[in-house]
Amino acid sequence: SFFKSTDEKSIFHSLFFGYRSEMDTELTNAYATAGVIHILSVSGLHVGIVYLFLMFITKLLQRKFLLQLIRVLIIILAIWFYGLIAGFSPPVVRSCCMFTLLGITQILQRELFPYNSLFLSAFIILLFDPFQLYDIGFQLSYSAMLGIFTFYRPITKAMNAQGYLSKKIIELIAVSLAAQLGTLPLTLYYFNSFPSYFLLSNLIIVPFASIIMYSGIVFLSLTPFPVLAEYSAQFLAQLIEWLNKMVMLIEQLPYASLKNIYLNRTETVILVLIILSLAYLINYRNLRALPLLLILIIIFQISSIVKIFRGYTANHIIFSQINKTPLITYIHQNQAYCIMCDSSKYLDRNISNIMKDYYVNKINFHQLAIPHAGYPKNKHIIKIANHEFLIYPQKTRTEKNEELLMISTPKYRVMMVNSERKKTAIRSKHGYNLINLD
Repeated sequence: SFFKSTDEKSIFHSLFFGYRSEMDTELTNAYATAGVIHILSVSGLHVGIVYLFLMFITKLLQRKFLLQLIRVLIIILAIWFYGLIAGFSPPVVRSCCMFTLLGITQILQRELFPYNSLFLSAFIILLFDPFQLYDIGFQLSYSAMLGIFTFYRPITKAMNAQGYLSKKIIELIAVSLAAQLGTLPLTLYYFNSFPSYFLLSNLIIVPFASIIMYSGIVFLSLTPFPVLAEYSAQFLAQLIEWLNKMVMLIEQLPYASLKNIYLNRTETVILVLIILSLAYLINYRNLRALPLLLILIIIFQISSIVKIFRGYTANHIIFSQINKTPLITYIHQNQAYCIMCDSSKYLDRNISNIMKDYYVNKINFHQLAIPHAGYPKNKHIIKIANHEFLIYPQKTRTEKNEELLMISTPKYRVMMVNSERKKTAIRSKHGYNLINLD
């Protein structure tokens, strides 16, 4: 192997081929917190760099129509071969489709309409695999491109930079802001966090990652020549080391990530409508959209207030289960009391699904011991607020009068006791079961 460090090797594989299985969890989290995790997944940035590199080395083939046709065919085949190596993820397929259309329009000497090419690539992907519509990578990739196509030009015009260097900086800022606006609702809904220094990261790390990409292409070209490839690998490894240090430095800045932002589906849809209204207002300069924009902002605020009120007045027991990991949560007065019946590997995901619907400012945990051969057979009671939970291993026999409000988990049976109120039936809500004690 040309790379001695595991981190350098894993970053190289992630940057060029999208293979992140070898990456250290701490390093992955650092890239996510810095807001540049997208450079570790092969996407439009990577395919674009490969496309520009191929355009550069085949520049001599643009003099005649036949040579230009051969040039475009070589480039199209090369980027699709790169897409094959990268695993044909939705962002890769989308990028390959768009650059293929770009190459065809160059031959036909036609103007490329970005929205048409974007939706055509989405149609091709969904034609072969309709379930990609529910893939997070697919949604983020296309929302980012929609954001760039919608907001990039208005932002660059508003900044009105003079000079080559300042224009390039403004263009990079505009792309980052536009992509962030496009993906904001989905980012908050799926990841419950927001990178505070995404502009700083994209200004520094993305250009540096582009240099690494070009250096990596040179390195891959020199692999048939071991001596030259070794020197190229050493230079590339040094660049990757500097990249990791910059990412870690940004990740350690105060408030690098705004966490615990929980949007439910209604709030996410309202936020999408706010961004669409803003796009219409900016692109068409139609003040008629301004009242709609203000009304949507007010509705979003009201939705947040309703969530706080629901969390305070709720008197619910929620049984949730993700990947066979059960969690029992009692919600009351903006507090959550959680009984963990198994390992906490999926605890954050369980809780985030609940907190999307109820505002909670404090979470109290109770971890149950895992039953084993010597586990005591007698039942024990856990008191939470004004309620008691009767918990015992699955193999323990139950009395007939203990069947009220019982739920089974892989290792336990849990029942409500001592409450004289009539319980409503368990009903499904957003992937978990809800019992209303009112």
